[in-house]
Amino acid sequence: MSSTRYLFFWLFISSFLFISCKNELSKEERDVPEETPAVSEEELVLRLSSDLITAPRNQEEKDRNTMLNYALDSLWNVKKTPSGLYYEITAKREGERLEWGDRVEVHYEGFFMDGQKFDSSYDRKRTLEFYIGNMIDGWNEALELVASKSELRLLVPSRLAYGEKGLVTATGDTLVPPNQALAFKIKVLRKIK
Repeated sequence: MSSTRYLFFWLFISSFLFISCKNELSKEERDVPEETPAVSEEELVLRLSSDLITAPRNQEEKDRNTMLNYALDSLWNVKKTPSGLYYEITAKREGERLEWGDRVEVHYEGFFMDGQKFDSSYDRKRTLEFYIGNMIDGWNEALELVASKSELRLLVPSRLAYGEKGLVTATGDTLVPPNQALAFKIKVLRKIK
């Protein structure tokens, strides 16, 4: 067996064992997301490519393929939630997890799936303050996975972002076209009391 085939076989078996062991965790252990560990490019490709759909039939499947390709190109070691949101916790902080209704202050960057930045609090030199629950569904869900001072990356399918309408300003300018999956880097600076 060639060394490439051996490596692929070993990665496949390791992934299978990891997934099998992961499924044995208790509900409490699964509900507490951990900081995403570093992973090799080969492991990431093996894990994420199994979720790619050969012939996407609807917007959800197109979004999934686009987001997974973005993750693979960017080497984001993302995990998927039941809603279809992909996330990676890049800096986990201890403490009480954020909850729906909490007011938080964040810095963030938003990207289209081609890598083009469409929004950034850093570029404006001004943080964003909001209540969890008042943002797009992908942000609301993701922020409840972490505590204050955590950092995360998100791949948000269009239905958890701006959906079929996109994001249009009051003057009619389109900021986010319809049916766009989006990528975000978010740094939670603090929970506002």
